[in-house]
Parts: sequence; structure tokens; C-alpha cells
Amino acid sequence: MFRIIKTFLTSVVLIVIGVVVSFYGNKILNEFIDKNDPFVEVTATVIDYDYAGSEDGSAYTIYGYNVDGIDYKVYSGVKSTSLPAIGDTITLKYNPSNPAEVVFLNGSNYVVIFAGAGFILVGVFGLFRCIGLCFKSSKKKSSISSELDNNI
Repeated sequence: MFRIIKTFLTSVVLIVIGVVVSFYGNKILNEFIDKNDPFVEVTATVIDYDYAGSEDGSAYTIYGYNVDGIDYKVYSGVKSTSLPAIGDTITLKYNPSNPAEVVFLNGSNYVVIFAGAGFILVGVFGLFRCIGLCFKSSKKKSSISSELDNNI
């Protein structure tokens, strides 16, 4: 019986965590979309790397792009050892009122929502496990009581 209660409570906690994480992820995603709606897409090219303070060979990628004849450059937000080649291109969005302000379009904003959905799924499977354990436990009790009735 303790195992059923423990599984049930764990499942409920996982579902609650999943709902909270998904809700928070959705809120962040909507804020990201609203904030960057007026931004304009531009193609940026890998122009260099910044290895500053790196002992493991990781670096920030430096991208260059041009808006209205003015060249801008931006550093990637994450150091990596798997660097794109010089000349590779990506699409980013810049703020028309401040072209130096950019947003990388990499789709990583959906990760939080998918993580929340994963917690929910594991919690739901745990609830199904509880149901299975309850049926198994009730069958065991009924077989024990029928054996006792037969012995009397």
C-alpha cells in the first residue's frame, strides 16, 4: 500500500511540475514573440571567433551583418568547441530602431515547453502504474480472503 501512495504522490508532483514548467515556458515564448515581432530578419555571416580565456578550445562565434550600408557584428551567446566555418550564414532578427540589438533564431525557446510536457507524461504514466498496482493489490486481497473462507 505504501508503494501505491508513494507512486501516486510522485506522479502528482511530476504533473504539477510539468504544468508549471509548461506554463512558464509558454509565457516566456509569448513574451519573446511579442518583443521581437517588429524585428527584421537579416542574414549574418560568420566572420571570426573569440577564444578569450578559453583553455579547452571553445570560443564565441562572431557574426557580421549589414543594415542600410552600416556593418555590425555580434557575438554568439554561448561558447562552443563545435564552431561553424568562416563564411557560414545564419538568419537573425535586428531591432529597426537599434540595428545593434539582435535576436538569434534558433528555436531553443520551445525546449522549456517540451520539458514540461515530458514531466506531465511521466506523471500520467505513474498514475496508470498506480491504477495497475491497485488492481493487483485488490486481486491479491480477494484471493487471500477466498483462501481463508475455504479453510474455515
